[in-house]
Amino acid sequence: MQKKNVFVLGMNEINRQRLNELPQADECTFHSLLSYEESHGAKDYDIKSIFEKAIKQLNEFDGSIDAIIGFWDFPVSIMQTILSNRYGTRSTSTQSVYYCEDKYGARVKQKEVIPECVPGFNGFNPFDENPLDKITLNYPFWIKPVKSFGGHLGFRIENEADFNNAIPVIQKNIERFTEPFFNLVEYASMDFKPDRQILCIAEEMISGQQCTVEGSVYEENVYIHGVVDSHSYKGMSSFSFYSYPSQLPANIKERMYEYTRKIMPHLGFNNSTFNIEFYWNKDTDDIKLLEINPRISQSHSDLFKKVDGVYNHKIIIDVALGNPPSLPAQEGRFTMAGKFFIRHFKNGIVTNAPDEEKIKKMHEQYPDVVLDLVAEEGEKLEDLCYQDSYSYKLGFVYLGGESIKDMQEKFENIKKILGYEIEDVE
Repeated sequence: MQKKNVFVLGMNEINRQRLNELPQADECTFHSLLSYEESHGAKDYDIKSIFEKAIKQLNEFDGSIDAIIGFWDFPVSIMQTILSNRYGTRSTSTQSVYYCEDKYGARVKQKEVIPECVPGFNGFNPFDENPLDKITLNYPFWIKPVKSFGGHLGFRIENEADFNNAIPVIQKNIERFTEPFFNLVEYASMDFKPDRQILCIAEEMISGQQCTVEGSVYEENVYIHGVVDSHSYKGMSSFSFYSYPSQLPANIKERMYEYTRKIMPHLGFNNSTFNIEFYWNKDTDDIKLLEINPRISQSHSDLFKKVDGVYNHKIIIDVALGNPPSLPAQEGRFTMAGKFFIRHFKNGIVTNAPDEEKIKKMHEQYPDVVLDLVAEEGEKLEDLCYQDSYSYKLGFVYLGGESIKDMQEKFENIKKILGYEIEDVE
């Protein structure tokens, strides 16, 4: 049997390993299309250069191009659709991804079909003389660029002073994403031209239990593959950990599924994967939609593996190669799984980071744990890329357990073994 050639935008080592562990691995040859550093990890993106390099690589390939996939946010998510449409591989349209990625455009589309799920919002340009004049929301509210990720340049605004303090920071850094985002969209065929004057969005606060619905659309049918709960630090927006499977009531999840089945076809989204972040307010019983990401969540990949027995990458390959998507259920080693964040809430210098000996000790005690450490010894936290506005991520710990309490106890012990130490600085 001739293997399918699957091109992976920005493939790094951990994703290569996960793809090679999939049930479909024997049927596929996975090719790296651009490096991780070129397509995702850069501080600045030369869109024209990396786009032309990807086309050159595909044009020079001596064989069939059977699928082009990606796991990352911008620029991979939009570039993947443009390339797939150009080379005739299965994917959704660039326009449907744009309606997920542009936070203001997304809200406009969401309000057309599920208005009860959409908080109040205003678009504005941070470079206008009086940008606050464009905002009709009551305090407090959030402001963020129409394109960013991981909470980067998102600010909670309690009063006019907060707004005036945030705007210069946004002005200084916003073009890192918005400029290449709009430049890349120029390569796509869409029914409209993006409004480059709306660079930021202000949104009403939403609260409650946050969760993420993972799904896919195949041949215009919406599939739900799992729900992951998100847990924030008390009184803060920064995540403490994710847990899977969700502990939300079944009827609440079903309402979220119904909203999902309405919004994804409305966007024209088809033959691709997605995840949608919702909030359920237990006191009011309201469900609000935070955002739609046109990809799987890699934060959830190891969680699916530990609980269900296979990475959610399987869904991407199913859909990309023209097969109905499916995941096993409860065939993994653990009842629950979680992604835990090692955070620090002040700027500082890493005076002690986990070394090989500490990591080895941790794995001897917890062989199933996966580590993704970000901060290294001697590093200043404010120099770390793409942090949220209120904390610094030092690393991530993926683990399994029998309950949330069991996982939390393991995580606290793992932090002690790893032994991060930070000297706070102004």
